[in-house]
Amino acid sequence: MEFWKKTNREDIAMVEGMQIGRLSPGYHDGRFSPYHEVTPPEFQRRIANRLVGNKPRRKVARAG
Repeated sequence: MEFWKKTNREDIAMVEGMQIGRLSPGYHDGRFSPYHEVTPPEFQRRIANRLVGNKPRRKVARAG
């Protein structure tokens, strides 16, 4: 339980900053960029593939 509390405390500043950024006139709703934010789209792809019965495959890490 202490690990969970510590992790949440560490995330508070980041989440608060993201919420403040959402108030910026330059912010437009949308998904994270799959180029800069690989994990969420990869997770979504894996879930979608499992839902339709596709076998999991290993994704090759991109260079760079």
